[in-house]
Amino acid sequence: MARLAWPHLPNHKLTNLAREFGISYRVHDAMEDARCAGEILQLAAQSSAAVYEQLLAASRVESQVNGRIRNLRAEAKARARNAGL
Repeated sequence: MARLAWPHLPNHKLTNLAREFGISYRVHDAMEDARCAGEILQLAAQSSAAVYEQLLAASRVESQVNGRIRNLRAEAKARARNAGL
């Protein structure tokens, strides 16, 4: 998400994003990492709502495509069974 929201940043590691946005946290502390990542996710969503909406739409499309692929595979198997293959 950070790469999509801020492609201009040289890297998107948690420590560098925290520094970029002035978020202080204890590195390698699981709860702090999660909190910091959550804050960054909120910033990304706020600063680029359009990107967030695109991600959600892409996720829905991917889900629909995967569902259609499963259906096509099942249909192909059924045809092969019916043809005695």
